[in-house]
Amino acid sequence: MPTLRPYILLSGCLFAAYAQANPLEFLKNMEISVGAGPSWFTANNGLVQATAAEQDQAVVNNVSSGLLKKIGLGYHLFAQQLADRPYLNDLLVELNYYHVNSSINGVVNLSGDPDFNYWNFRAPLSSTRLMLDIKPSLFTYQHISPYPILGMGLAWNHLSFNETPTFQDASDQGADTHLAADTNRQITYDLGLGARYAISEHLHASIDYIYNWAGNLTTSTTAVTGNSVITAPSFTTRSQNILVNLSWRF
Repeated sequence: MPTLRPYILLSGCLFAAYAQANPLEFLKNMEISVGAGPSWFTANNGLVQATAAEQDQAVVNNVSSGLLKKIGLGYHLFAQQLADRPYLNDLLVELNYYHVNSSINGVVNLSGDPDFNYWNFRAPLSSTRLMLDIKPSLFTYQHISPYPILGMGLAWNHLSFNETPTFQDASDQGADTHLAADTNRQITYDLGLGARYAISEHLHASIDYIYNWAGNLTTSTTAVTGNSVITAPSFTTRSQNILVNLSWRF
């Protein structure tokens, strides 16, 4: 699991000036939020360098959906200055922690030939990311405020790989191959749209659509069982997410 200490310290530095200037106003403009919703991944086909002379193709048939969970700490920048504006009347900056589990599934074609798809594969994926998301409110009507979502952050994606023969008699196809998980650490970004409804002065509900680029994910080349490979399978992944959130503004 990634350590969150450096990023908590970074977020604290961003808000330190506001807290020192007026502690009560600083607290009043803070909020905490939790959210959950479905997440759909897509992935490009990957390559598996099994031997020096054999490069197989991992063809993706589907990627299982998962439940995305989120917890966040936010601050409404320039709240007093923006509150009376008809447009762009709020600017929420959030530090959000997201986590979801999924699986990339498909078949492996021997040397890339679709007539020789002797193996099925399953690549379990565990994705964690820490994002700095910006949500500027466009306007407010009947307590509803729509906003775009722009985010940058870091992702920790754990991917392993399990390959099994498609036929019961697998003597000509080799043993099962199970490659250990590898952790892919990389910069990632979010794009999306959302809408917030003010249930009361402090309690708000919102729904977000978020597109996330997860990047190029690889497994380890270390075999748990079966034969190791020369080059680990690699998949380019992205996800679409819908989050329902509840937040409390102090």
